[in-house]
Amino acid sequence: MTKRTAQIRRLFAQLRKNLQAANPTPEPSDATLEARWLGCVLVWPELWSEGKLPLDAFQRPAHRLLFEAMMTVKQSGAECNDVPKLKAQLSQRGVGQQQVGLLLQEVMAAGGDFPQFDYYVELLRRRLAEREQAEQQVGGSGEIVRLEVGGGSPFQEFTTEELLAEQQPDEWLIPGVLLRHEPGVICGPSKCLKSSIAVDLGGALATGGKFLGEFAAKRAFRVGFVSGTCKRRALTDLAHRWGESRDEKPQLVWSLTGDDLTEAKSLLHLRKWIAQHQLEVVLIDPQQLSSLPKRAQATQLQTLVRCCLQSGATPIVCCETRKQIRPRAMDVADMASAACDGFARQWLLLNRRQTYQPGSGEHRLWLTIGGDAGQDGLWGVDVRVGDFERRAWTTTVRDTCSLRDEAAAHEVESLHERLESKVRLAFTNLAGGKITKTKVRDQCGMNGVKFAAAWDRLVAAGKIKLAPGSTGASLYPQYQWIESAEPNNEPVRSEASVAATKDNNAVQSDRGSKETTAVPTDRTTEKANVPRPDREVEKSQPVRSDRTAEKTNAARPDRAAEKSKPVRSTQPRQENKCGPVPSPEPQRGGAKAAQG
Repeated sequence: MTKRTAQIRRLFAQLRKNLQAANPTPEPSDATLEARWLGCVLVWPELWSEGKLPLDAFQRPAHRLLFEAMMTVKQSGAECNDVPKLKAQLSQRGVGQQQVGLLLQEVMAAGGDFPQFDYYVELLRRRLAEREQAEQQVGGSGEIVRLEVGGGSPFQEFTTEELLAEQQPDEWLIPGVLLRHEPGVICGPSKCLKSSIAVDLGGALATGGKFLGEFAAKRAFRVGFVSGTCKRRALTDLAHRWGESRDEKPQLVWSLTGDDLTEAKSLLHLRKWIAQHQLEVVLIDPQQLSSLPKRAQATQLQTLVRCCLQSGATPIVCCETRKQIRPRAMDVADMASAACDGFARQWLLLNRRQTYQPGSGEHRLWLTIGGDAGQDGLWGVDVRVGDFERRAWTTTVRDTCSLRDEAAAHEVESLHERLESKVRLAFTNLAGGKITKTKVRDQCGMNGVKFAAAWDRLVAAGKIKLAPGSTGASLYPQYQWIESAEPNNEPVRSEASVAATKDNNAVQSDRGSKETTAVPTDRTTEKANVPRPDREVEKSQPVRSDRTAEKTNAARPDRAAEKSKPVRSTQPRQENKCGPVPSPEPQRGGAKAAQG
């Protein structure tokens, strides 16, 4: 810049001071002041080095994006007003071509004046210093002291046209999931993988990959992760497992502290840390705030969120619900018990679908996505973390349709487990005695249908077997419980088939015993259809005498009369010369005929 130009600028500055002293005018708003500074630099790029400002000097998100793009173009060796390169940089940051044109038009129409450029720089630096001073005046309770910069009203007034004109296009971190410059939360009950999901989210945003292997980030962002030093080991393990699953390391900037994050010095360090690394997203896992009451925790979380937003970064906070929730999908009403309910504008709600089984290494979760921008969705997430020796990180996202059958199968499995527990308890209570199927059923207290199904299932699984020395052919077989058994591949028989088999075995056993007996019994003799007088019977059993037979016939005369089939005589066979004596014919006519 020439010597004469410098003299002209000094004269204008002096004239401006004299005019302000004579006719004081209100100072322009932050948005107008930022637009005028940007317009001057776009027209006169040589002013960049003279009036260079830090990123925190710009409060409006669109102006911050344009300043970042100009800074990137300048660092590449080109002029900061190279419009094609500016458009390319803004496009990478999620701003469309039409929005880029409107933004440049707005900045150029703000009325930036070359002679007043030093005045713009002075005001912007002064207001930045006032904001930093306000942050340093944070009390121990977390309450922020408000400074009315420029002496304006604490209320922002707009007409409908101005409100619609000020509306900026949505800038997505992950389309349909998370927006930029809107505070977000990862909320859920204790021990439902909130920190693990936060690390996965940060890694996906930092590398431009996919969150949970399903939701793609818009581009790669500069991401920071803030937590307590007590979680260093867990976060290191999470980062290592995430890197191995993706074959790349998560490009995060970590900041761990043991101090109170809401203290004045911590907030000042957080601002400088965000500005130093030019962070666009900050994930916060405030472990040290979980023991505070809800109101104090909410106040301190709001302080952290405000600090990140004023520094130009999108805060995403891990927040725990104040009560435990049974395994089910969460909704917005469940956030009422959490400290993040007052500031959350978008949310990822986590809860378990099923209770975790120790040693399985598998977590089945519900993920509910929502926000003020209209994003909405419900998914199931299966997380495989491996075992103690082989740690892993594998995620699978499932839609709700595929989970309906899983829910029904889980209910059936739970019912089977309850019935199995009852049967096992019955075997335990009956230990030391004869354990039959009937006794087990009575001990369980189930109805016949449930018990039969449970019994057949346990027999097929090999958990119920016959006791040593007992056979299925016996009328009341005894059983034993097998703790660890291999599944039985034999088909399971129903109650009817088992009963029929028992009857057949009993009949066959009786027949075998009768065939081995030398002399048939009276019942066998009565059932004979054809008399065999010529067959000689060996007397192996005592035979009733004639007097006994007469008493029997006399006592039951009607029974002898009702028999229509010939009955073999109980008298011993007598041989004569004419041959064997034939059996007497059955007498008819009732009791009198029998006595005659």
